[in-house]
Amino acid sequence: MDRSVRLPLEELFRALDIPQMEEGEGSGPGRPGYPSKPMLNALILMPLSGESESELARILRRIPSLAEECGFKPGKTPSQPTINRFKHRLGLEGFKQIFRRLVRKLIRSHAIKGISLVLDATDLEAYKSDSDAKWGYVSKGNAFYGYKIHLIADFKAELPIEIQVTPANIHENELFKPLLKAAKRKGLKASRICGDAIHDNKATRSFLKGLGAKAFIDHNPRRAGAEAAKPKTKTYKRLKASVERIFSRAKELLGLRKVRVRGFTSVSIHIHLVFIAMLSVAIAADGNDMDDRIRCIKSIF
Repeated sequence: MDRSVRLPLEELFRALDIPQMEEGEGSGPGRPGYPSKPMLNALILMPLSGESESELARILRRIPSLAEECGFKPGKTPSQPTINRFKHRLGLEGFKQIFRRLVRKLIRSHAIKGISLVLDATDLEAYKSDSDAKWGYVSKGNAFYGYKIHLIADFKAELPIEIQVTPANIHENELFKPLLKAAKRKGLKASRICGDAIHDNKATRSFLKGLGAKAFIDHNPRRAGAEAAKPKTKTYKRLKASVERIFSRAKELLGLRKVRVRGFTSVSIHIHLVFIAMLSVAIAADGNDMDDRIRCIKSIF
């Protein structure tokens, strides 16, 4: 495939899915409403462009062709408050549904096979005035105030399968089984499962054995005995690197760290929107026989 070939935004918008909602997001008596689909199309541009809600509203007004590609009628674009209201009207559960529908699409098309699964968590710093955030760690000695993003991903596709957001003080072990069970509910049966040293305990290894999967879990140096001194295998390093690249793309290309909101729900919506954008790019590429570019994020459009 010629890597200079780009897809129209229409292909990105076609990849999106949305729960059934009433047609129209009224912002007051006598004011025009906006259908759900154009609003969601516009929201997906935020992580791809790195713009805020206010900047998105200005861009849609300033570039009529872009607004029309999103599906808005000529001369009628939403204001920042309308964008924000729509986002919260759809709600965190709505964004979770969209994320999971996109994952299922990729599973059905076999872009995600789930043969090797990798679990990891990353930090997301929050405003100190965010009362829902907490102090926690993702690595020894590096405390931060904010949230953790827990993720299970497909190794080969380098795409997320399920994400969970928690305050930073929640231990990663608490999300290990729920994330694996979420992948299993999607029909994925992994033969290899990779996790950090933080998951290195008998209960976790026994759980993975019961699933019929080989465990690739780094040895915890705090455990006594010779096992603690074992070096990381090449396979473990390759598996772990795949999920690290997912987080890197989300942070560097999709503005994951650009948290402009406060509160668990608003922050979680921001995180889900970032990964919805990532999955939408993958679906658009996969549906246009551009399998080698499902991780290209911005260069494909």
